[in-house]
Amino acid sequence: MNPDTVYAKTEKGKERFEARDIPTNLRHALILVDGRSTLKELLKKGEGLELLEDSLEMLEQMGLMAPVGSIAAASAPNPAMQPATGSSPVKRQLMALAMNLLGDKAEKIVKKIEETMDSNVALMNTIDSCGKVIKLTIDEKKAEAFVTAARDIMAKHG
Repeated sequence: MNPDTVYAKTEKGKERFEARDIPTNLRHALILVDGRSTLKELLKKGEGLELLEDSLEMLEQMGLMAPVGSIAAASAPNPAMQPATGSSPVKRQLMALAMNLLGDKAEKIVKKIEETMDSNVALMNTIDSCGKVIKLTIDEKKAEAFVTAARDIMAKHG
């Protein structure tokens, strides 16, 4: 993400914001996105928010915000995303989601995603399985937020 780029909410971002069905940290980051502020300004405005830069990156990956002037292209996969060593871009986004949402409790979930085959069916099964693990060991609301956001990522990548 370029620090001098101005970001705005996409239509999908506005809908998800109004529906309040995104994790709190992502919602707080999305509140700052006004269509006039650069990334650098957003980071300064939200200085006290935990993992703000990661949250903004996740919002862009999920198609909830995009650079001004490219809002129509926001639903396309982000070609700039490079896979982590041995991981596909989709897995990388799912792992980032888990780390962003679960913080220091994400290790098991990240490992589970990492070890999953690179097929949509396998990843969807893993998402559901991870949701159950999160619900049982961490928090029901975080489980719902993870599954919803993870399915959005999968839908975006077809």
